[in-house]
Amino acid sequence: MKCYQDGRKNGLFLGLFLIITLLCITGCASGEKVVQSESNKAAESNEKSNSAFPRTLSIEGKEVTVQAQPQQIAALSLNVAEIVIDLVGTDSLVAITESAENASLSHYSQEIEKIPYKVKGATSLDPEVVLSYDPDLVLLTLTHGAEQDAEKLLEQSGTPLASFSRWTTVQDVMENYLAIGQLLGEEEKSEEIVDQLEQKITQAQSLVKVSDQQPTVLILSQVGSNTGPYILGPSSIAYDLIQLAGGTPGSDVLGLEKSAPASIEHLIDMDPDYIILVEWGTTSDEFQDLVDSEGFQTLTAVQEDKIKRMKAKDISQANRYIVDQLVPLVEWLHPNETGKE
Repeated sequence: MKCYQDGRKNGLFLGLFLIITLLCITGCASGEKVVQSESNKAAESNEKSNSAFPRTLSIEGKEVTVQAQPQQIAALSLNVAEIVIDLVGTDSLVAITESAENASLSHYSQEIEKIPYKVKGATSLDPEVVLSYDPDLVLLTLTHGAEQDAEKLLEQSGTPLASFSRWTTVQDVMENYLAIGQLLGEEEKSEEIVDQLEQKITQAQSLVKVSDQQPTVLILSQVGSNTGPYILGPSSIAYDLIQLAGGTPGSDVLGLEKSAPASIEHLIDMDPDYIILVEWGTTSDEFQDLVDSEGFQTLTAVQEDKIKRMKAKDISQANRYIVDQLVPLVEWLHPNETGKE
């Protein structure tokens, strides 16, 4: 009897051992399948992306040919840089404008630390330095004469170059999202973002009834770290944002066709209903002197505490996130209609 019991126990142990062994083998095989499946998906995604290249696109009347999905992008202006980061992250960027480090200007100032090279933009842009980074795509905004000169030299290099000049409306931002999305092989993502922006605009505008009463809004800003104050006009996307929020930009009251230097005489003549002070991170003495002046303190908006400080990245820098400010602006400018008194 004892032998029988011992044999039975041994049989049970052997059976359990075989079951556990089979489970381990099955589990490992399953794990390998999961890893292989994820790896295959990534490979298929990469193959699918590259199969769409080479491609030739027309960007503002100029043809740009990209041979393969870009992996070494030089984004030399803040607006194009933020679109690239939004669509593909920072890993594909080899160089970026140093203005992206300013938290008052950029929504990605913390994310760009790993990007190898930071380049000076605007009047200090050096195309030879940019080309030394061996980019496979260069993105540039044409704002200053130096950038236009750099564009000519970059074109001669044969490196794919896409230049953008229109950033003065939210519509421009959406169109540039779609264009850069095509250059990067990220059409679907850029289309999704544009759809989201259109929905947010519709939501904001639905809060305001059609009315003749559009309060005047002075947007006072520097246009560089050390410049004096400017009245932002049609050449700034802030102008478009105020119109979308149901306001009348102060520059219209003065008949300005673009952003222009501000004087206390201008402001007193305008006497706006609301004032937005745009923050650049550092405030020039001229800007602060104007805000501290006796004449400024007499303005109706100041007297009625209808003055708001906003970071440049939220009002005057062309990016997708300024649209998030539309509803708050509508509620601020139209408290009676939105119930936000």
